[in-house]
Amino acid sequence: MASDEQKNSIFNRFCENVSIPTAKYLTSKHNRKVRIATWIMIMMMSGLTVYQIYERAAYYCMQPITVVVTESNEDGGVMPAMVICPPGQFR
Repeated sequence: MASDEQKNSIFNRFCENVSIPTAKYLTSKHNRKVRIATWIMIMMMSGLTVYQIYERAAYYCMQPITVVVTESNEDGGVMPAMVICPPGQFR
């Protein structure tokens, strides 16, 4: 019994001090309905996050981005004799 109370107090302290805004509603000082609703919301959002990561990874694996590079040599091009750059542009 004392072990359960110690675990509960550690969990309460963690939820109060963590930077996740929703975690403070998981402590024992809040109503049971609020705690259950918070857990349900956290589980739903976690599931949605995992689904979105999986869906995007599957999309990019099925349709990868392809790039076509063509190289051409321009031997007849005329290069300028002098190039004037504006002062202070690349500092």
